[in-house]
Amino acid sequence: MLTPEPPTCSPERLSSRDLEPALRFMEREAHRHDLDAAAIARGAGCSRTRLYAAFASRGETVMGMLREIRLHRAKAMLEQSPRLHIGSLSWRCGFADQSTFSKVFKARFGMLPSEWLHRVWTNPGCEGTPPRDAAQPPA
Repeated sequence: MLTPEPPTCSPERLSSRDLEPALRFMEREAHRHDLDAAAIARGAGCSRTRLYAAFASRGETVMGMLREIRLHRAKAMLEQSPRLHIGSLSWRCGFADQSTFSKVFKARFGMLPSEWLHRVWTNPGCEGTPPRDAAQPPA
């Protein structure tokens, strides 16, 4: 007697059912320093395995997406206020320490948060432009 195979979930189904609640939870709770995949899965109402699979189906990782959310939140806050203290900003955005925050910010956006803050507030309208390589002559 043949036993029927259990139904499999397509990546698209995983994405729609598990990814959206996870993203909403991550947006809402990104400030938490203790936020990890287990907490995100609980908040999204799915298992860690399903959570990992939903992100993997899009070529992403859970913690990589959380880092992106935190970084974009920090960048937006830098663009809104010229008097932010980078250490307190990093803490408010969910990074445990300023050093790690500065390192990942620079890796993502090409400059330190303090440099970004200076650039935004001394050159209005330049928020979205990437930094010019200092070795390159102006065009």
